[in-house]
This record gives sequence, structure tokens and C-alpha cells, in this order.
Amino acid sequence: MRSGRFLLIAGVATARAVVALILALLFWAAAPVVLGWTPTTVMTASMTPAIEVGDVVVARPVPHEDLVPGRVVLADDPDRADRLRLHRITELRADGRLVTKGDANPSADSSPLDPDAVKGVGMLRVPWVGLPVVWLHAGAVVPQALFVAVFAACAVVALRRGDDEDPDADDPPPHGEAQPPATRRAARGAVPL
Repeated sequence: MRSGRFLLIAGVATARAVVALILALLFWAAAPVVLGWTPTTVMTASMTPAIEVGDVVVARPVPHEDLVPGRVVLADDPDRADRLRLHRITELRADGRLVTKGDANPSADSSPLDPDAVKGVGMLRVPWVGLPVVWLHAGAVVPQALFVAVFAACAVVALRRGDDEDPDADDPPPHGEAQPPATRRAARGAVPL
């Protein structure tokens, strides 16, 4: 029965690794908020392949003079008041406004950004951790339910104590030998209540 024990230990270890990975990704996506940085979940593919849908990008505030071409900026979108724009600066206009473009887009954004609208420069990309937010926004119930079920199952298995059980508990005692009592009560012959 050693293979069953090995599978138990491997399953518990794998579940713990999955839970630890998800929690670590969530930590790296949320912890920079303490520093005044702004996390955002990427909802479109306009910045692929550098930044994918479902990634969380954390932007750090910078002075206006650090807003130079090539930098990825997070800003209030001038075309949609309730949204943010995460695109790369391609040009600085003479009036100080920033021309931006998504890496995957064929042309620059129609509305340039005012430097005051910039929340920060992208400093950290945490892959995949925002996918549940994307699924929720899109109304994709099946992947969201699967994610919750898998995470819950991993959490339950991760809490299992699979490495402290007696390694010989599944093996029968050698022929002719009595198995030693498991507790002092059993050794005294006490009957459990």
C-alpha cells in the first residue's frame, strides 16, 4: 500500500502548491496598493503579447517628466469616463499631451492623454490572477464555477494531514505477530465508550 501513501502525499503537496501559488499571485497583485500603486485587471487584448487578458498590471505613480515614449501607462480613458486605458506612449505632443497605442492595435488611440490623467507607469505584471474578474465581467459562469470548485477542492485537500500518518498503517502485521496497541487505553484493555 505504499503507492497509495505516495499518491496521498503527492496529492496533498500538489494541492498545497496550487493554493500557495494562487495566494502568492493575489498578494503580488494587491500588496502594492499599500505603496499607493494602482492595480488593474486587463480586460482586452490590445496590449498582447506583452500583456494578456486576465493579467493584473500594477502602475506606480511617476512625475510628468518620466512619461516618455515606450512606457506603458495607466490613465483615465478620455473616451470612456468610467474606464482606464493601459497603453504604451508612442509620442509626446508639443502641447504636452501623450499619444498612446495598444501594442496589438493597428493605429494610435484617437484621443491623446493629458499627463494629469495618468495614474502611473506599469511596473509589475501578475499573470492570470485577474481571469476570474474577466469571467465575472463577461458573465462566463462555467469557467468561474470551475475555478471556484477547483480552488475549494485544493484548499480542502491542502488542509489534509497526509504526511504524519503511520507509513506502515496500511500494511498488515507480519504473520504471527500481534499489532501493538495504538493508545494506552487500548493497552490497558479499556473499552471505548
